[in-house]
Amino acid sequence: MTIIQKERTENMSDNIKIGFIGAGGNARGHMQRVNAVDGANIAAICDLDAARAEETAKEYGATPYTDFRDLLDHEPLDAVYISIPPNAHGEVEVLSARKGLHLFIEKPVALDRQTIDRVPPEIEKAGIITCVGYQLRYWPTALAARDFLSGKTVGMVQARYWGGTPMNPWWRVMGVSGGQIVEQATHGVDMVRFLVGDINTVYARYARRGMGDLENLDIPDVYSLAVEFANGAVGTISSTCLLNTGGGSGGSDIDIILRDCLLHWNAAGAQIVPEGTGTLNTCPYGETTIDAVFVDAVKAGNGSAILSDYFDGVKSALVGIAANESARSGAPVRL
Repeated sequence: MTIIQKERTENMSDNIKIGFIGAGGNARGHMQRVNAVDGANIAAICDLDAARAEETAKEYGATPYTDFRDLLDHEPLDAVYISIPPNAHGEVEVLSARKGLHLFIEKPVALDRQTIDRVPPEIEKAGIITCVGYQLRYWPTALAARDFLSGKTVGMVQARYWGGTPMNPWWRVMGVSGGQIVEQATHGVDMVRFLVGDINTVYARYARRGMGDLENLDIPDVYSLAVEFANGAVGTISSTCLLNTGGGSGGSDIDIILRDCLLHWNAAGAQIVPEGTGTLNTCPYGETTIDAVFVDAVKAGNGSAILSDYFDGVKSALVGIAANESARSGAPVRL
């Protein structure tokens, strides 16, 4: 813990001041949940769109900014939420960490390996609490599924993220979003890692088969990954944004195959088939939100309840980055 962070922790009351860097739709969802947590005060909101920053700041009684550097220089904060396009990560995290601020970082944490090399040393030096926005990990069904799989030998995994094309113009640009595997299907990648373990090899093939007529779109619209896990299991991860009128779940669907049974998990719940081959016990896990967990961690100065810190979030981001590298080169990439 640095001197700055030690002083901040010792002086922290039950009320903490939080800033938001980015005020788009995703950030607004987090704002609503943070605002519902006792002791959390949204003090400052920054967005490149001045009207959006002012409108959102007015809603929460916060100070608006259009330059995150001004926010960091002028606001006495305890933590910041960083909810920005993937290509904008890096400097925001570095400068926030140097201020000793705890960080909530929306996924993915990076678009490239250079950012991943740059940020972790700053976080380690600052001794701050970090949380990456992989909220599915906190669902009782996910925790119960992980408990069921603990100590068992997984044979194969099939994960899917099938849905439509988001309306954000930046999402359609490969150099900004990194494509669907990096930006959106990373939730499925992360859940597979959470339930089964780390991925060590990726082989990916992408194509653009139906969305080429959309203006300013240069990302693929179908993605297929073959992966190998560190524990020896194999699997596939597929993703598409072609299904704009339905037909996909619009979220993560995961099948995990073991000897004589299959665990299926998605947003609707989890089940083990055939019936009678296992049980899922969600009783030990109460309903919570990732935002409540993060705020409580900051208030307590203890990040042990956080299920994906920055360093773990890097591992999920690297799967997507490696998949993009593999799709470009035509060869498997080892993580």
